[in-house]
Amino acid sequence: MDTFKRKTLGRWLWDRPQPSVVQEGRGSLDQATTLCFSRTTWIEGSDHNPQLIKKAVDRGVRPQPSVVQEGRGSRGQTTALCCSRRPWIEGSDHSPLLFKKDVDQGVRPQPTVDQEGRGSSGQTTALCCSRRPWIEGSDHSPQLFKKDVDRVVRTQPTVDQEGRGSRGQTTALCCSRRPWIEGSDHSPLLFKKAVDRGVRPQPSVVQEGRGSRGQTTAHCCSRRPWIEGSDHSPLLIKRDVDRVVRPQPTVDQEERGSSGQDTAHCCSRRTWIEGSDHSPLLFKKDVDRGVRPQPTVVQEGRGSRGQDTAHCCSRRTWIEGSGHSPLLFKKDVDRGVRTQPTVVQEGRGSRGQDTAHCCSRRTWIEGSGHSPLLFKKDVDRGVRTQPTVVQEGRGSRGRDTAHCCSRRTWIEGSDHIPFFLKKDVGCGIGRIPLLFK
Repeated sequence: MDTFKRKTLGRWLWDRPQPSVVQEGRGSLDQATTLCFSRTTWIEGSDHNPQLIKKAVDRGVRPQPSVVQEGRGSRGQTTALCCSRRPWIEGSDHSPLLFKKDVDQGVRPQPTVDQEGRGSSGQTTALCCSRRPWIEGSDHSPQLFKKDVDRVVRTQPTVDQEGRGSRGQTTALCCSRRPWIEGSDHSPLLFKKAVDRGVRPQPSVVQEGRGSRGQTTAHCCSRRPWIEGSDHSPLLIKRDVDRVVRPQPTVDQEERGSSGQDTAHCCSRRTWIEGSDHSPLLFKKDVDRGVRPQPTVVQEGRGSRGQDTAHCCSRRTWIEGSGHSPLLFKKDVDRGVRTQPTVVQEGRGSRGQDTAHCCSRRTWIEGSGHSPLLFKKDVDRGVRTQPTVVQEGRGSRGRDTAHCCSRRTWIEGSDHIPFFLKKDVGCGIGRIPLLFK
């Protein structure tokens, strides 16, 4: 019977995701956390990377429990537990994408640098995946450091800001033989190319005497510094620098400029319309074809600050209160689909990072925060999503959480990853997210 069940029903029946680990009585709200999609439940307190654990489970590797920091477990965004047969070194926050390859080739990671007695908690920080430990205080980008280690480049310690070092999400230390200019927070993906071609970065713009700490902000990787107050997208400015386009200063909001994560300022010869927070990936194409963006919807007199929200990059403005995903809206605008206004939560509208509003002719179920990348395909093939799980009476606000894109709802309190569920839904698995033993 067991053999029959495995062959005929497979994961549809036996691979049950388990409810999330309850931390402090509220469930797990970490960004990259996901429930166990194997036959084994998570070890209490573990925060695994779903993209990594999936392969590990398939090949029979059992994850280890996370490192407990301050008695609550590790809550780093991109941290993942050891997907090999060895546990992490205490205090280490490794990058799962990097560690996987290192484990395969026998490289042993080193413990993190202890900062304030609690170890490093940066989002994209990773421990040294070579046989040498980090320089004290450094927060390197794992994707960049791997190549540098291979070519024997020595990194420099981070710039000490307020006596605690730099903790920006996408900041990386100088992966050349020169240290950063004090106060600069460069994008590692951009700086690598700049260093190779001999471009020297400029110091960051000091805002409120502490420098810029925006997540996707990068400082001028050309021979000219930024215009004061501008927060440009590194992926966008690279091409603009090559074609000698001068970026414009950002829109001043509350005398501090815009601090949204994915916001970028006008990288063409025109400035943004006041209050607009456009997506750089979307705006680039629109500028090339002459489309003028519209001003953002003003919420609470300060404009919209959602991370993945973008304003209308077509000749029509957004519906008031909507925070659409630019990657999704672009295609919808081209094919004439009209989006619906967002669900108002607490009278201020939805501010979830990966949430998108209904890009079909139907509106969302009230309170739902679906993943746009997942919902788009589901809408096309007629799959109806379910409302979100209400946590603390306000609904779920996790960044990578997605609601059930099958015909069944989630278990209350669960935070599943949309990219993981997508494969399950696509292969006809109508998961029953209940706990069976």
